[in-house]
Amino acid sequence: MNKRVKKKIRNRVESWIIYKNPNGSYNSLGVNKFGEVPSHARPLHPEYETLGEVLNSFPKGFCFPLVELTKEEENMLFFDHHPTEYGGWHTGDRDTWGIWGQRYLLKKVSDGCCEYVSK
Repeated sequence: MNKRVKKKIRNRVESWIIYKNPNGSYNSLGVNKFGEVPSHARPLHPEYETLGEVLNSFPKGFCFPLVELTKEEENMLFFDHHPTEYGGWHTGDRDTWGIWGQRYLLKKVSDGCCEYVSK
């Protein structure tokens, strides 16, 4: 398989995770079949105000995991901070915290800390 085909497969979104922010708004994150988040599938702004709005962006008949974030989790995921292995915090660039946050969100889904919703 050549490099271009591999990149195309890695960029294809297979599923979506919907998450609810502490302020009550919703957003979504795309995931490929390898459990990675392609760059074009990262959280977008503006956020959706209701769950119905975010579900309208997807076709009927599919179930999506819905993860509710606490204020502390939101701060960890979407601001310029990520934890160190020693329990402290680093200020990083957007890609660093973005990738760490995506992995954290994927882990919450795999640990069953979500409910499934559909249109």
